[in-house]
Amino acid sequence: MAQTTPSLDDIIRRVREEAARQPEAASSPVVASVALPHLASEDNPLTVEEGETVALDLLLLEEGDTFLHNAYRVLLGREADPAGLDNYRAVLGHSGKLAVLSALRLSAEGRSRAVQVDGLALPMGLYGLARLLERRGIRVGMGRVLRALERWQGRRLAAVRSLMRRQAAASRQAEARLAGTEARLAVLFDLKAQYLETRQALAAARDEIARLRAEQRGQFQRLDTLLDRLAHNAAEPDVQQLAQRHAHDKIDLYYRAFEDANRGSLEEIRAKQSVYLPRFAALRAAGLQAPVLDIGCGRGEWLLLLQEQGWTVRGVDMNPVMVAACREQGLKAEVGDALACLRRLPDASLGAVTGFHIIEHVPFETLYGLFEEARRVLVPGGMILFETPNPENVLVGSHTFYHDFSHRNPVTPTSVSFLARYHGFERVEVERYNPYPESAKVPGDDPLTERVNGHLCGPQDYALIGYVPEHAA
Repeated sequence: MAQTTPSLDDIIRRVREEAARQPEAASSPVVASVALPHLASEDNPLTVEEGETVALDLLLLEEGDTFLHNAYRVLLGREADPAGLDNYRAVLGHSGKLAVLSALRLSAEGRSRAVQVDGLALPMGLYGLARLLERRGIRVGMGRVLRALERWQGRRLAAVRSLMRRQAAASRQAEARLAGTEARLAVLFDLKAQYLETRQALAAARDEIARLRAEQRGQFQRLDTLLDRLAHNAAEPDVQQLAQRHAHDKIDLYYRAFEDANRGSLEEIRAKQSVYLPRFAALRAAGLQAPVLDIGCGRGEWLLLLQEQGWTVRGVDMNPVMVAACREQGLKAEVGDALACLRRLPDASLGAVTGFHIIEHVPFETLYGLFEEARRVLVPGGMILFETPNPENVLVGSHTFYHDFSHRNPVTPTSVSFLARYHGFERVEVERYNPYPESAKVPGDDPLTERVNGHLCGPQDYALIGYVPEHAA
């Protein structure tokens, strides 16, 4: 008897009848949902726990034996046996993934496990219908239909894979940004801790300064009373000299406080003065080993820097507070007048005479004497180095120079260079340092703007350097 091809209405009616005879699809004990699909691996095999629903896309992501192993684990709850694996490799080859999934799900084990695969109902129904028709001798070529469905599903999977790649890239970028943010937060937390520690240290320092100032005021009051009594009640010259000598103590203490507040910390000054160390390295390379005298040695930054370089150094300063600060650091320093100190020294006994921010404090007669005596006491090849505020900078010459009440007048590079040459120094040079920061300059790169910036924001200090001739008499 000839076979007849079923109509579309017959196929739909039989699909409905087949679905009605499989109640497990509606009453599956495995319930829940899976979010975005993820790729399985040997270290992380795809499995289904009690209470999960599996998305069809998740199963279709893999290929070949990996796909088959995942299908077995999800739909049958076990690993694939060799015979079954061989069988379904053949099914996969000629009918595709949907046929394999439908066959496994409709097997006895699959119906018993009753895993719900979201998106498999239509392929599974068509597959079941095809098997029903084949048992009745009707061949409908359902493999081609399932392949077509699989191709449609593949286009969806391509979109899913693209989305997953974009999400993975976004995730990596987010992780990188998070790592960077965490690193910056760690730095900020560290800075905050340092800031809090610094605040505590500053608070403690302020308390200590307040205590010392109160103690100092009491000492000054007692000293004033004592000096008044000595000055009025004793006629001996030595007692009067004692009163006059200590009457200047307040000014000495003020000047030390002024230095600390305005000149910079010890570390900052040392860093600035380090630019002169190559000059002393050159003296040593030339075989010069004679001692160095620093006049107006202040807190001793330069003495300590040279001593660390192996030089024999000593300082002189009229301020006993400054000299005490030097001695506390183990430096050789004496209270006294710089010119008088030089006059006591023998000829050709020093390798260098230096002075930082000293020549602007003295009258010309004293400055003249300093250069004259320095020329006498230096060995051949010896050096003078005097640093002073630079009046070529208009702001320095007209304003900041006068912050220090003990300054007499600015000294120009031209005048002091001539003074050095007049006394027989050669290789006289002027080096300029410490300009204002770029942020202080007037914007622009035209000649007029550059000239204005040069006068207003140029170097704030300069150093005069000169040498005794190598073959001095």
